Amino acid sequence: MDVWELLQAKADPNMVGPSGDPILFYALSKTNITRALLEAGADPNRPNHKRRVPLFEALRANQEATVQE
Repeated sequence: MDVWELLQAKADPNMVGPSGDPILFYALSKTNITRALLEAGADPNRPNHKRRVPLFEALRANQEATVQE
């Protein structure tokens, strides 16, 4: 299954991955997946285990395309 199939099956877009970070953090380098998660209701203000929000992490990782979205 891919991300879109999971979201269509009502997967939680705010679920937490193995490191304790919301899955939105794992998608920051993939603009289309980031957009899909946000459209499905992912919380862009939910901090990770370091208390950083996704926008901060995208800026820190030079993910300009994601930030511009």
